[in-house]
Amino acid sequence: MAIIKVGDFGDNTLVGVKSELNVHYGDIIENYGGATGGDDNLTGGANSTNYLFGDASEIRGGAGAGGDDTLTGGANATNILYGDAESMVGPSTGGNDTLIGGKGGTNTLYGDAETTGGPAIGGDDRLVSASQTTDHMWGDFGSGESFNLTFGHDAFVFGPNNGTDFVYDFQQGFDIFEIRSTPLPGLAADVIPPQGAQ
Repeated sequence: MAIIKVGDFGDNTLVGVKSELNVHYGDIIENYGGATGGDDNLTGGANSTNYLFGDASEIRGGAGAGGDDTLTGGANATNILYGDAESMVGPSTGGNDTLIGGKGGTNTLYGDAETTGGPAIGGDDRLVSASQTTDHMWGDFGSGESFNLTFGHDAFVFGPNNGTDFVYDFQQGFDIFEIRSTPLPGLAADVIPPQGAQ
């Protein structure tokens, strides 16, 4: 059985439970529009499966916007982190979020949302790879049903022993890589061209 924790539209701190299925929503479970989410801090449990939503499952129209959230995956866990929501249906705007993978497991990081139905605007997000871990990283959107998308200026951060990482939507001229004390030959990150790129 999932342990579900839900904040409100203030600034909330939610912490996962070890060895459980944790599902956390920073502001509300279902969709919202016409409001801005709080600046929340969500942390997954160790040895768990963690679904962390910075704001909600969906941000839907009405100029809805995500807050500036910090999401941290649990150690030795399967972590799925959404900086704002699983889905953004425009007009909606993502917050400037920080997503930190959990060490020793598998991390899937979406800076803003997995899916969109535009127009949607991505935030300026920071995605931090965990050591000894496989990370799948999207700075903005996993996929989009609309061409009316605006991408943020995202940072993909790698440190020593970062594991095997995949960056799926690096936007040349917008996004950056940060390499921290890692010799280039030791960097194991594949850059996957965004959908539609040649």
